[in-house]
Amino acid sequence: MNTREYLAFQRTIMANERTLLAYIRTSLAFFIVGCSLIKFFNLTITFILGLLFIFLSILILLIGFLRYKIFKSKMKNALHNS
Repeated sequence: MNTREYLAFQRTIMANERTLLAYIRTSLAFFIVGCSLIKFFNLTITFILGLLFIFLSILILLIGFLRYKIFKSKMKNALHNS
């Protein structure tokens, strides 16, 4: 692997990490919105929406980690195959 290919590989790895951080940031925002809806409003609909946002935040976080792991393993296989 020459220098150009190595640097391209490293950029791809860092892009994957940035994508994971974006998933974490989005998940955290959904979680905060859900907690805020539950804490500050005393309506049934806001409680249900708050729980929905919290559930979605967990789902987004799991999807982000899963995509990160899958892509990381693909990159590791590509590195060993070349």
